[in-house]
Amino acid sequence: MLSRSVAVIAAVLLYAGNGARIQRKSKSGAFTVLVPPDASLRQVAVVMNPGGFVAADLYEESMKTWQAEAQKAGISLYVTLLSYAFNLPIPIRTEANIRNAITQMQGAGLPQDAPVYFSGHSMGGGAPLPIVQQLFEEGLLKGAILQAAFITRSFMPPVTEELTFTAPTLSVAAELNSGSARPSRFAEAVYHQPESTHPVVMIEGMNHGQFFTGGSFEDLKPEITHEEAQQTQARIVVDWLAKELGMGSGSLLASEVKKAKQFLQPFIAAGELEGSRSFNVQNQVGTPGWECARGVCDAGSAWVSECQAYIAGKDVMDSGVETENNFADLFPFAGGDREGRKPFISGGKVQAYVMASNSKGDLGDRDGKDFAADLSPFTTGELLAKFVSRQNAGKTLLGRDAAADGDLCAELNAQAYEYALRNAGEKTRKRFEAHGQKLAFDATKYEGAGPLWVYGKMTWSEKSDGKMHLKSRGLLTGLGDSAIDGNHYCKLLSPARAMEWIYVDGLMKDLTGDWQ
Repeated sequence: MLSRSVAVIAAVLLYAGNGARIQRKSKSGAFTVLVPPDASLRQVAVVMNPGGFVAADLYEESMKTWQAEAQKAGISLYVTLLSYAFNLPIPIRTEANIRNAITQMQGAGLPQDAPVYFSGHSMGGGAPLPIVQQLFEEGLLKGAILQAAFITRSFMPPVTEELTFTAPTLSVAAELNSGSARPSRFAEAVYHQPESTHPVVMIEGMNHGQFFTGGSFEDLKPEITHEEAQQTQARIVVDWLAKELGMGSGSLLASEVKKAKQFLQPFIAAGELEGSRSFNVQNQVGTPGWECARGVCDAGSAWVSECQAYIAGKDVMDSGVETENNFADLFPFAGGDREGRKPFISGGKVQAYVMASNSKGDLGDRDGKDFAADLSPFTTGELLAKFVSRQNAGKTLLGRDAAADGDLCAELNAQAYEYALRNAGEKTRKRFEAHGQKLAFDATKYEGAGPLWVYGKMTWSEKSDGKMHLKSRGLLTGLGDSAIDGNHYCKLLSPARAMEWIYVDGLMKDLTGDWQ
């Protein structure tokens, strides 16, 4: 049980801005209570948890914007800004702080039975969610408003069978956020969260630092002002609150949810195309609790099917050949009873295998610890794909003699990049064309043995031409009679990772700065 004790050692009544400000000292630091200018309306409270290393008072201007919008909707909104030693919102202090904040607001005039909502920015939103869920179940909190924060993977599929964070929650994302709360992660949220109870909105042109005012913070360059960003958020938040309280239709919220889904659809489509565990193919190696008989899973990747067709060649595919692939355990030393997991041709079918790594271009781990930890970038580090070679497909299926395959791994990765450029939103594509760091694809490093290929990483390196260069790892074997012969293995750039480069990472070289 988390500590519930916190001592209030001083209280000072101040008057500033739109209304009274009560400041109290406690072991956790100074709490600030913003009393609504007009307390005669429907009385509601918000406990605001700051982001990591962001001083609590930097949220005051934004929260006063919430209060002003709330008043227009007939709500008298009390707000407490929690604070922590060293401005680090460690969850071990959060429960006691929330309870004391509610007590302080009640001392300032909030009725005992008034609904209280939690809000948190960044780390202050995501880290304490188990506590927020507990206090919701207890009846102390009515819901949550996450600012540049998200419901963590520990609460949602594929880690759980269904969404287990049951507190009604509004998640507010910022388009130009290059940290952990980036657009790709909110695409997962849209995919798994029911919009009726856990809606997701995206404020275009906003960055991570615009949820507060002042201080110092580096992120992508915003395309709207702090005032515009905070005003937009306030209008959406109050519309959600009014709907939750039975005081409004939520028409603005519905419109913003629809816009967010449209904005994030390219990520969702790319994730489904590759068969991401974050989207449509959850049971695969690296997903917590994965179960695949003899190391081969039931489902495969539509992208890998397209890649195998490209490797086989148009003339082979025009002959009526079908491609099939399955996610599989490709670790060479995993042990146990496993199928061979070597690509093969049987009749008119070409069979390939694929495994997705978990994080940051690394292979990750077999048990999904990296995935469950919500590391960023959130998209697949790389796809490990085992294909039948073009030479083998032509010889076996058409009786055609051909030279050994060229560097098809680099060609396939360039195609993933082109896919992302074609399918990104128009505004995003134009921004990337103007400011983004372009990708280039160097010659693949072809290994001489399978384990070297599996454990070798696809590398990203910036070169003197200013581009980011990707160098794949591959393995290519000539024709023969053994299972290893006639294969072409590739480390692939996933379509969703290419999309994430265009939306976020590729902009960081030119657009990162302290815009506060």
